[in-house]
Amino acid sequence: MLLTKHSIGNTRVYDLKGTINTSLIQADFNKVMYPYKHLLGIDYKKPNKLVQIPVNKNYPEFKMIHGSGSEEMVMRAMTFFIENAEIPENRRLLLEAFHINPYAYLEKEWFYENYSKKAILCIQRENIEYSKFELCPKKQKINDRDTFKWDFRPGEMVIFNADDTFQRYTHMDFTTEQGFQNLLIFTI
Repeated sequence: MLLTKHSIGNTRVYDLKGTINTSLIQADFNKVMYPYKHLLGIDYKKPNKLVQIPVNKNYPEFKMIHGSGSEEMVMRAMTFFIENAEIPENRRLLLEAFHINPYAYLEKEWFYENYSKKAILCIQRENIEYSKFELCPKKQKINDRDTFKWDFRPGEMVIFNADDTFQRYTHMDFTTEQGFQNLLIFTI
């Protein structure tokens, strides 16, 4: 269900709690340790045909527990991203499992990524008082009035055009040292 939309980067926020069981995915994040980011490549061949492929980057591979329902939920989230971002067939997508904790490196300055579309699905959040993600048009001078701000909530996905926006994670307030936030990030 669409919660909100904004003109900056054609941003849309969806509530997927009714279709994606994030608690099934959470178990896979227990393996995401330092550097707190694991990657997985996905070849999108045709509708309902997603093939997992290894990624040759400096991060470990994100491995899902087979038979736990996790893989099905991750692929369902990926399919939702493909459909709503209108991704054409025969594309390679990148899935990033990102475990944010008080010790993880978090880019707090404005940054730009060389992807055309991006989606962020919040899997779980514990012991965090404040957690904002911001978008700003790439063509404008950055100013608080012209930004889109989203507070990460489990089961919500934000989809936007990454090639024409700056983005950043604002300061996160962890209430304890055990605080964390788990995100699945899909890019093309």
